[in-house]
Order: sequence, then structure tokens, then C-alpha cells
Amino acid sequence: MYQFMLVTSGRLWPPPTNLVRDTEAYYKGSMVVLAFFYGSLWAIKGAFLIFFRRLIRDLRSLTIHWWIVTVFTALSFAACFADTQYWCLVAPLEQIIARCSTEHDIYWELFTLKFNCSLDVVTDFMSKSQVILLIFLYCYH
Repeated sequence: MYQFMLVTSGRLWPPPTNLVRDTEAYYKGSMVVLAFFYGSLWAIKGAFLIFFRRLIRDLRSLTIHWWIVTVFTALSFAACFADTQYWCLVAPLEQIIARCSTEHDIYWELFTLKFNCSLDVVTDFMSKSQVILLIFLYCYH
């Protein structure tokens, strides 16, 4: 990535002979990192949901809330994978430069980062609200 940025900014000239191969490998590696990041983050969320499910199995109101949180968490996981521009990570470098450098594509990448971060925060908040409701019901029930 840094080598490619130095070449495109004009600070490294002439380009190294392995620039295209290394940059393509970086982009493909980025796709794998994204997949593992979202997969592992949402796996942790799923583990917490399974833990909460066992705690609330006898409380109908919290069971309904749990299903809402679980469905939203699953949909947000799917959305994090669906909004990523994979063609900008796996295509040959010439196509990435031609197709993924427009103002719209840059806007979409920034939107994706903000949107996925928002989904992470919202699902965390929803899970924490289950804990608060559970504590409230056990303390005042």
C-alpha cells in the first residue's frame, strides 16, 4: 500500500518492477482481512447472544427482545458483507485504478466504513440493553 501511494504521489520514481504484483496482493489480502474481521466480530456478538439466551429462557418479554436483537444482528452481519465493493479488491490493478478511483467510489468506501461502524455500535447497544433489562427484572421482580 505504501509503495503504491509513494508511486502514485510521485515521490518514488521509477516504479519498482514488482509494484503491480505487490499492490494486487495487498488488495486481495485486504479482502481476506475484512472477511475475517467482520466474521470474528459478529461471532463474538453471536456468542454473547447465545449466552443471554440461556439466561432469559424463562422470561417471555426478554425472549421476544432477544429475537429482535438476534435478527437485527444477523441482518447487520449480512449488510456488512453486502455493502463492500469486492470488485475493487480482487480485480487486476489496472481495472481497480480505472473503475474504483471515481468520486462516487471513494464516497461509497467512506459510507461503508461509517455504516458498518454504526451497525457495530447499534448491535452492541441492543445487546447491552438486554443485560440492563435482565438486571432490572431480577432486581425488581
